[in-house]
Amino acid sequence: MTTPTREQVIEWAKEIGFMRYQVELTPLETTIESWAGSSDDLTQLATLAMSAGREQGLREAKEVCEALSTKVYDHAKPPYLSCAAAIEQLRA
Repeated sequence: MTTPTREQVIEWAKEIGFMRYQVELTPLETTIESWAGSSDDLTQLATLAMSAGREQGLREAKEVCEALSTKVYDHAKPPYLSCAAAIEQLRA
């Protein structure tokens, strides 16, 4: 999973019950846009977004370790491959 886009986060918010509303105070004043939902909904939304970002970070870190292991002599590969394996365990 990649870091969620703005549109994905908005879609998740809709799915868990956040409501978007607009209030126009007067024709001369700015329209206020806001979201309404429970604190549990907000926690769930934050957890979804954080998990997606964490997943991408771990995947990229593993890819870096694997890429570095291809650039060194065979005797120097184990630390990089061990690092990649440890990161994969974190993802699981």
